[in-house]
Amino acid sequence: MALAFVAAAANAQLVLTPDRPAKPLATALEINSDASLSFAAARADTAGFARAKSFSPDDGAPEAYWARVALQSVADVPTEWVLPLALHDVSAVLVREDGRMERHRTGRGVPLAERTFPVAQPVAIQVALGPRESAVLYLKVAEPRGSYATVSSPIPVEAKAFERSRRRSDLFQGLFAGVFLALAFYNLFLFWSFRDESFLYYVLFLLFSGLFWGVSTGHVFELFWPQTVAPYEALQFFALAGAAVMYIQFVRRFLDTRRTAPLPDQILRALLVLWVGCILLGALGVWNLAPDLAALTSIGILTTTFSAGIAAHRRGFAPARAYLFAAVAFLALGLAYIGLYLFSPTLQASIGRPMLQVSMLTEALLLALALSVRIRILTSDKAAADIAREKAEATAHALQETDALKTRLLGIAAHDLRSPLTGIVGFSEMIEIETPERPDVHDMTSAIRRGAQRMLHLIEDLLVTAALDGGRLRLNRRPTALAALVADVIDDYRSRADAKQQALSLHHEGGLALASVDPDRCRAIVENLVSNAIKYTPYGGTVRVELASGAEHVRIAVRDNGPGLSADDQNALFQRFRRLTPNPTGEEAASGLGLSIAQQLARLHGGRIEVESTLGEGSVFTFVLPKGEECPVAVAPEASCEPELQMA
Repeated sequence: MALAFVAAAANAQLVLTPDRPAKPLATALEINSDASLSFAAARADTAGFARAKSFSPDDGAPEAYWARVALQSVADVPTEWVLPLALHDVSAVLVREDGRMERHRTGRGVPLAERTFPVAQPVAIQVALGPRESAVLYLKVAEPRGSYATVSSPIPVEAKAFERSRRRSDLFQGLFAGVFLALAFYNLFLFWSFRDESFLYYVLFLLFSGLFWGVSTGHVFELFWPQTVAPYEALQFFALAGAAVMYIQFVRRFLDTRRTAPLPDQILRALLVLWVGCILLGALGVWNLAPDLAALTSIGILTTTFSAGIAAHRRGFAPARAYLFAAVAFLALGLAYIGLYLFSPTLQASIGRPMLQVSMLTEALLLALALSVRIRILTSDKAAADIAREKAEATAHALQETDALKTRLLGIAAHDLRSPLTGIVGFSEMIEIETPERPDVHDMTSAIRRGAQRMLHLIEDLLVTAALDGGRLRLNRRPTALAALVADVIDDYRSRADAKQQALSLHHEGGLALASVDPDRCRAIVENLVSNAIKYTPYGGTVRVELASGAEHVRIAVRDNGPGLSADDQNALFQRFRRLTPNPTGEEAASGLGLSIAQQLARLHGGRIEVESTLGEGSVFTFVLPKGEECPVAVAPEASCEPELQMA
């Protein structure tokens, strides 16, 4: 009777071969939808059984049903097999070929102490088969609808291989828990030391993550609650939810996202609200929605926190770089795990846990490194700021002393050098008058006079530069006819242009060129531009001065056909003591201060000097001057060419 029963039941057999990967139980699975669970395996009744693809009630099976699997060992020696059955409540009967029956009990809703295979995870039974023995396993299953966990295709594992794998897993889990606890205590100490909330959220993230994995592997219940029904999946979900919430808060505090990444910070706040919603759905038992919503929310957390790190890094937030380094591995493996959960539960069940566990351990270690980097950066920045402040104070003091020394030296130059030079110029002129018939003496006195005048001009430039730097130069503005001023300058410089056979001309466009300026300072600007044009224009060249009067501005342009300026020369044009590439064509002297002084004087008038130049074709320097408000004539005396300086 037993043999007939086995033959009738075995529509499909699951062949178990040692040292070879077994096929899923679903390949030989049949289900009887007798919700009353009145079927008795001892009667060898086969009515009502039909092929099924999985143990999941979502495939159409009721909350209570019978299932059976025909097993066939092809080994020549006795073998033992572990059959994972992650269902709520399973009462199993193994019927052998000779009619003997063995009873087993397991399930997520069965206390560990009542299971015949006392291992928390995986939920399973252990079956022993003789050499080439066949048997039929009957399973009385109670599985509530809407459960969080579903097992679509459990795969048998040889008992010896299972024990080897479990020992390796226990060793890894011990190391994993030890690292997490060490990191948690260390960062808790750092929190008490620095009072930085990011350390506290990191500790809570570690604790919730450790709880998640302790529940997932079953070690928490094996160690502490073997007599208690273990709601593994629900506790995993809530622990993971706590870890996600703490991770969001850690990132927000660590990266200071309110300041460094405002938009990702707002998204993270919204994700916090979604996670609270997931927790509420889980608490209400809505497991057909809560896990999937949590998975999608987790994707948002991973991508948003990573984008927050990028935004903070772009804003120059130094610790963000260390965080990004930590987040890359977790982001990649976390997205892969979520993808497996959503699209391939079978593959997720086999490799998902170690993959996610390794990624979380890696990120935990790297986040701890990021926190230490943050501490070092803050300490280093403070020390560097103190050193920089001390250097700045010392430099400022040295600059003040140098500026005071410069002022004293310029005062000495003004009073101790200019007066003798003026005397030299006067005496050279007297010598020429007293020796009208000595051309050789005239040549020498002319050379003396030219050298002294160059020195006087240089001293005057230095004095004006010092006055401009010290803010002591004041403009005496009055309505001035610029056409007459420019014409007077051209008349003064015509002899120099004639000496180099240059054509110097003035062209006036527009109406009356009247502006409120300091005539002496304005004349100095025009003189500098005309002098430079003559100085750098070759013999026989052309220097054209153009005066144009508009509604609000007067433009004085000095155009020449000299060598022109390169881009580098134009960039350095108004820097002090900067010698340009072109050389004066008549061996005239150049101090390197003229254009710098002219630009500063132009800006004092509210104007500017513009330059347009083409290398090899010439240059155009334009003094743009606002007309300003007209004021009464002769309200102030003419400005002195000598800035006021105090003697040391």
